[in-house]
This record gives sequence, structure tokens and C-alpha cells, in this order.
Amino acid sequence: MSLRRRLSFSSATAIVLGLIIILTPTLLLPNQVEYSGLKNDQSIEAPKPMLTPLPRESVDQSLPLPFMFEFDLDSSYGFERKYLLHETFGTPVFVISRGESATIVVLVSSLSNNTLQVSLEKIDGLPSGISARLEFESFILKPYEQKELDLEIIISPTARTRSTPEPIWPIDAEFVQLVLRGDRCNIGTGFLLRIA
Repeated sequence: MSLRRRLSFSSATAIVLGLIIILTPTLLLPNQVEYSGLKNDQSIEAPKPMLTPLPRESVDQSLPLPFMFEFDLDSSYGFERKYLLHETFGTPVFVISRGESATIVVLVSSLSNNTLQVSLEKIDGLPSGISARLEFESFILKPYEQKELDLEIIISPTARTRSTPEPIWPIDAEFVQLVLRGDRCNIGTGFLLRIA
């Protein structure tokens, strides 16, 4: 083999070996390599692995609910109008005038063979000029018992109607949520309140 061919072969071999030596750490250990020589000597960090959140340490969601509650549309009184949002199903809608008060009947049903201590956790979504009061803020629910509670809604004469409807509701109304606590869990459900 001529000297010129040997030099050409040696140069090509040296280039290939050089590339292998340079690229091996990058290919085999991508998270350990820091890239430098960038503008202002900044470095690019290798991508970090995604962290999956740990499961919440709360009530076991596979267990059945200890109780439930719903709004009794037929028994509620003092409203100008009351109906379900989609006529035969959906969120209850209660219509009331300024300066008036009315009562929503709340049916709380035990689904447990244990006696439960149930209490009011919160009432969310009440704007200024509207107040609500649950008949009992704490009560005992015997196994498989159903209790009727009165939720009194009071509208001041100066209460304002919502200026623009929420995108998810086709009517001009406030969404009010009632949350009850019992047996280490909170259960909530809501209704739409419209000021006529």
C-alpha cells in the first residue's frame, strides 16, 4: 500500500475514532453531560425525568359514601319558580325576588349501618346581598335514617342580579354549593339561584 493511501486511511480512521470518543459520553450518559461554550457561558441542563404525583392520602375512594343529600324541589317553598335545568334532570333552579326569603328542603340520607355525626362544612357561592342558613349546623344521623333540613335563603332588597351569565349556565343565576361533613369525608352538591 502506498504511503499516500496509508495516510488517507489513517486520517479517516482517526476522524471516526475521534467522533466515537467525543460522542460516547453524550450517547451513553445523556443526563450526566453539561453542554458549554454557549453565549455568556450558559449551560443547557439535560431533561429531568417526569415526576408522577403520589396518590392523595385521603378517604379511600373505593369505599361507599356514608351518606348523601339532595334538594327536594317539590317540598321547597317560597320561590316564584323552581325547576330542573333540563326539565326532567339536571341542577335544580330556584327563582326568587329581591327582598324575599324562601326555604329549600334538604334531604340527608344515611347509607351506613353506623351512627354518623354530620355537620355543615360550608355554603359557597353566595354573593353580597344573599344569605343562607341551615336549620341545624350539626346533627346525628342514625343508620339508614333520612332527615329533612330547611335551608333558608334570604335576599336583601338591594341584591343585584348577575350582569353576565356564566358560560356553563344558560341562565342568569348564581351557583350555590352546600357542603356537609361526616365520617371523615366532605360531600357537596349545588343549585342555581336566580334573582327575578
